[in-house]
Amino acid sequence: MRRNCILLKILMSCLVLFLVQTRPSQGQWSDDPTENNCVTNAPGDQKNSCIVYDGLGNVIIGWRDLQFTSNVMLGGEIYAQKFNAEGIIQWDTNGIPVNYPYGGDSHADAPGLVKSNDGTVIAVWMRWGNSWYDPTKIFAQKIGGDGTRLWENNIQLFGRSGGQGWVALAPDPSGGVIVTCMYADGKWNKTPKDIIAQRVSSSGEIMWLTEGIDICTADNDQLNPSVACGADGYTYVVWSDERNDEDGDIYAQKIDSSGMVQWESDGRVISANNHSQVYPVVISDGKGGAIFVWVQTTGNSERPLYAQRVDKGGSFVWGTDGILIQANTILSPPAVVSDGIGGAIIAWPDIRGEDIDIYAQRIDSSGVKQWGDEGIAVTKAPGRQSDLAVISDGEGGIIAAWSDFRSDPNYGDIYAQRISGNGTALWQKNGVAVSIAAGQQLYPSLATDGEGGAMIVWDDIRVGTMSDVYAQHLTKDGYAGVFKDQDGDGISDAEEQGPQGTDPAYDGNGDDTPDVQQNNVASFYTYDREHYVTLSVSDSLSLENVKPVATPDPQAPGAPPAGSAPYGFFSFTITGLHSGSHTVATLLLDGVFRVDHYYKYGPESGQQDHWYDFSYDGETGAEINSDTISLYLTDGKRGDHDLSANGTIKDPGGPLLIASFAGFQGKEKYSFKSIRPNPAVESARITFFVPQPCNVRIDVYDITGKKVICLLDKPVSPGEHSVNWLTGDMTPELYILKMTAAHHSVVRKLIISR
Repeated sequence: MRRNCILLKILMSCLVLFLVQTRPSQGQWSDDPTENNCVTNAPGDQKNSCIVYDGLGNVIIGWRDLQFTSNVMLGGEIYAQKFNAEGIIQWDTNGIPVNYPYGGDSHADAPGLVKSNDGTVIAVWMRWGNSWYDPTKIFAQKIGGDGTRLWENNIQLFGRSGGQGWVALAPDPSGGVIVTCMYADGKWNKTPKDIIAQRVSSSGEIMWLTEGIDICTADNDQLNPSVACGADGYTYVVWSDERNDEDGDIYAQKIDSSGMVQWESDGRVISANNHSQVYPVVISDGKGGAIFVWVQTTGNSERPLYAQRVDKGGSFVWGTDGILIQANTILSPPAVVSDGIGGAIIAWPDIRGEDIDIYAQRIDSSGVKQWGDEGIAVTKAPGRQSDLAVISDGEGGIIAAWSDFRSDPNYGDIYAQRISGNGTALWQKNGVAVSIAAGQQLYPSLATDGEGGAMIVWDDIRVGTMSDVYAQHLTKDGYAGVFKDQDGDGISDAEEQGPQGTDPAYDGNGDDTPDVQQNNVASFYTYDREHYVTLSVSDSLSLENVKPVATPDPQAPGAPPAGSAPYGFFSFTITGLHSGSHTVATLLLDGVFRVDHYYKYGPESGQQDHWYDFSYDGETGAEINSDTISLYLTDGKRGDHDLSANGTIKDPGGPLLIASFAGFQGKEKYSFKSIRPNPAVESARITFFVPQPCNVRIDVYDITGKKVICLLDKPVSPGEHSVNWLTGDMTPELYILKMTAAHHSVVRKLIISR
């Protein structure tokens, strides 16, 4: 009996080991938002997670680890883990110790990470004393790509006797780190706070005096610093300052690479009035200056959001008092990133509705709002959204992540959204689910994946009452997991699996082969993700770099008005042609809007880029038949962006589809107005138009030409009419709808999927 029990235990141990080893968290990035990737589930609490991209395709995740302490307030260690681009853990299970290589409790808290060089990162943290009243200290350590500690000893950043807290970090151009914090020369809870700063080189050398440099030592409290360092090596620090009154003003200082302050002693006032200014944030403007953002508290309980840009000479660019970004109530610190061309994108939690939502605004370098006067909604989902974090998407837009309570007011999930530079939401409306696991998910941080997507990490209580750390990767298209493109057309496998991304056999062009397997067919969402289209070429050719793109040069002469391009713009490359040869690309639309013209933005022979009508001229151009557009293209001629006969046709990235709106001057025709949804699952509503009384017959044919069903055969009056088709029993495939009315015949496509 004892022997059998031992064997049973061995078998159970092997089974547990197998299950652990086959979890997606141990293999690659999960594609399941209820599962995600476990970073650490060591005993005790792991919290205060942070993340940084190492520049080589990997991310380093840090956290405060309480497995070795019983003092959850003052105890802790700093741990880290590395994930490669595929989502495979690179270091020890449950991470490696950063601040203390032997394990134990050294009272570490509040970790932060910055990218250094050659795949290395610098970690910065605060160390508590033995009680609340003991001075806190700031330390740093550099971690190599293999997880080794590269500095022999932890670097103490400030050789001062007082306490240091509220740390803000910024990487410097040479691979070091700039650190600023609040400083109390005495007991933390009684002594006025100052602002100090330090620079540490990539080799671990203290650059700005052993004790650091004083940024502001004015009377009363200086609070909540933020820091940014430009490519020129100049650093900007901003803080909330109570030297004049307890309401607080916004002050800032500029420092050169040697640690010499460039502005007035104790800083330059950015905003000072009778109201309170709080939550200051600073970023580099990329031109030697800086952009400052803060929240102002007024006497009538409003909390508007303001911004100011200061050029490299120290002059205010956006007026004396800055510009008003948003007048509604801003309840917590805004998130700010550069737009890459001298302006900024600002996002914030906003309570203009019934619950707290997330809004954003883009400001150009001259201070002009780009996304309307009120900004755009990143999410207006039910419930509240909080704990906002934002990064640049590398293409002039942002990726935002937040804690989301749409499903339960007491338990948060993690959601994310990508917003383009023109203010278009590129992922699912109100955000994509990053983690909707059981329990509580809070406090997301995110880093770029180097490919337009994001790696996201958060504190997670999905099992029991202890906090663990979990992570998830989202591709540039907003899909969880690893970007996979088996046919090499530039569209991810997930997106080519139909509008829902769940049909591996999806066949958008009806050629009996799944689009995901064909490099001559690509099915994808339009830029605003409102419509789903299919692009195809001959099976002897290949499509590459297919993607929806933002409006090219919308201010150029001849540019169509806003809102006149419901299907947006597409960029693609056709390869495999003989030099100078001719081909046809077919674009299949979802059929919601009727298309009348096809415009392009790009060069023609002897001309620079411009808008032009790409109507068919006998050799090149577009022929439009309802929801099907045939693009006749010749290598090296009109419509080929490089205008070179080289066996490759590059679309200029700006074909425009002008739809018929109510104000369009033209005679209404016999037509299908819409087929919704398309693809259909259980039913489809087919709307058609006839300009005069007539008998209308609508027949459905399969792809072999065999008639399947007659949906309608009766007289109708002039105008729009609709008919419902119950498709639940139909075989999933492409069908042809043919309307015959008064000697007119109109054909449309409908896809039935499951």
